[in-house]
Amino acid sequence: MAKHLDLEEQEQLAEFKHFWNQYGNLISWALILVFGSVAAWNGYQYWQRSQAAQAATLYDEVERAAAGGDAARLDRAFADMKDKFGKTIYASQAALMVAKNAIDRQQPEAARAALTWTVQQARDDGYKALARLRLSALQLDAKAYDEALVMLADAFPHEFEPLAADRKG
Repeated sequence: MAKHLDLEEQEQLAEFKHFWNQYGNLISWALILVFGSVAAWNGYQYWQRSQAAQAATLYDEVERAAAGGDAARLDRAFADMKDKFGKTIYASQAALMVAKNAIDRQQPEAARAALTWTVQQARDDGYKALARLRLSALQLDAKAYDEALVMLADAFPHEFEPLAADRKG
């Protein structure tokens, strides 16, 4: 047999219904916003981890091609790296590796192109500074002293200032 609610319970239920009618939409939307934000953040973190893992795999390919001395495979892998993952740290590292490999193969133009890309596209100031220093060294070797000074004219991170001053000298 069903037991009827006493008056106090009925009053509490009526107060809760009134409260929910007044603030229910606000509470629901706040919860949707909070849980949606958490889901979006987790999705973004998953996407970043996925991109980093794919970039690392492609970087390994660049590294193997550089170690093996296969210039065509190295250029192809680096082009893929620039197209797909150009904004990652791995792309900057790959560009520096490609430039070193190009210098070892006596191809300063290819090294200059890779270093210029790093200067323009790298997000990390350390990689930009390193690429600018190496690019200025290539310009010094080519006896393009004015271009080298222009490359060294901008401010460097504190850690690279002595190297830039040495290169200017």
